[in-house]
Amino acid sequence: MTRALALGGTLFLLAVGLLLAAPTALLAAVVPLAYLLATELSAVPRTDLRVSRAVEPSNPAPGERATVTVSVTNEGDSPVADLRFVDPVPEPLTVVDGSPRGAVTLRPESTATISYEFIAKRGRYEYDPVDIRVRSSLGDDEETLQVTAAGATELVCRGVTAPPESDVTQLRVGTLGTDDSGNGLEFRSVREYQHGDPVNRIDWRQYAKTGELATVEYREERSLRVLLLLDCRPPTRQVPEPGYPTGTETVAYAGRLLYDALTDAGHTVGAAALGLPESVLTAESRDGISWADETTPRDSTAVFEQAEAASDHTGSARRLTDTHQKRLLARIEPNTHVILCSPLADEWPVEFASRLNAHGHQTTVITPEHASRATTGGTVAALERETRIQTLRRAGIETVNWSRDQPLRASLDQSLQQVVGR
Repeated sequence: MTRALALGGTLFLLAVGLLLAAPTALLAAVVPLAYLLATELSAVPRTDLRVSRAVEPSNPAPGERATVTVSVTNEGDSPVADLRFVDPVPEPLTVVDGSPRGAVTLRPESTATISYEFIAKRGRYEYDPVDIRVRSSLGDDEETLQVTAAGATELVCRGVTAPPESDVTQLRVGTLGTDDSGNGLEFRSVREYQHGDPVNRIDWRQYAKTGELATVEYREERSLRVLLLLDCRPPTRQVPEPGYPTGTETVAYAGRLLYDALTDAGHTVGAAALGLPESVLTAESRDGISWADETTPRDSTAVFEQAEAASDHTGSARRLTDTHQKRLLARIEPNTHVILCSPLADEWPVEFASRLNAHGHQTTVITPEHASRATTGGTVAALERETRIQTLRRAGIETVNWSRDQPLRASLDQSLQQVVGR
């Protein structure tokens, strides 16, 4: 006997009992009616569920918070009394706010939404289908489903996709104004004419007034040379809190961002990674330092890739001895603006930045916040880092602090003009 026939027979007995006022017929109808009702409540409803996922920002930077929103819509005709679902968070990402789980009741054509935040780590991660469990109204039966979400099916934690929108892109391409006179675009002075001066630099207006020749001098422009130094030593390869990227990873990201911004502005930019582990060093590396500039055959991209690879290593590195540091200083050409990217995990970057400054190199320190105040030890480390920042600034070294609560682009947009133009 099908459920439809059973329901029809039960309703017939119920109607007869009501019309004839026959208790026996009513009693005969109540028992199967209760059975059918219990069967209906204990059965898992037919489901037609649609799941969507959105990630904002869609391409977060390492250390940046990203928000995931998951929506489940009941497109069927039956209500779902007990719907539970879990969005599988890819390893090794860590949820820091909200929850990837939901438990709701869904009427037909209604939608339930959850959201959670995680800290982005460099890499590409695939999302598995959303796990869904539908239970009957009585809770004694259930069905497990896996539904592929529409929208974001993978997560890409990028390196760099675009330079920051700062004044660095408005600087004159590949040049730096000096106090020396010569060829250029900016007026500097007028001097007495000398034989052989170009005709287009003669001050014809003065000649018309006085009958004397004079030559216009312009501010001489020289190519701006920048070297990015990435601090990848073992003290930088720690995470401030679970789920956050290492200091080395944030340093590599900052370096890539700066490199793209400066090269897009037309400046000559080199890159070097210091304190790399032996496992990532190549034949071109010397003294534990990976170096690339216009004098080397390889591209600076290799330096950033080695720095990113170093973030996954906790082993020791070749120690930067005083001899190694002297060789490094000797290798940096005069009139080079050095930008040191370091989380300032110890005193070494402060001391080395001071040495760079003493050797006549304009020096800037970009420092991503690395210490956490969640523990007593983290609070002490954060205070020590703040002291190092103040020490650098008192020494006249431009220092850009990248707070974990602020995207690096915003930090650089505030200070990049001083980095290359002061």
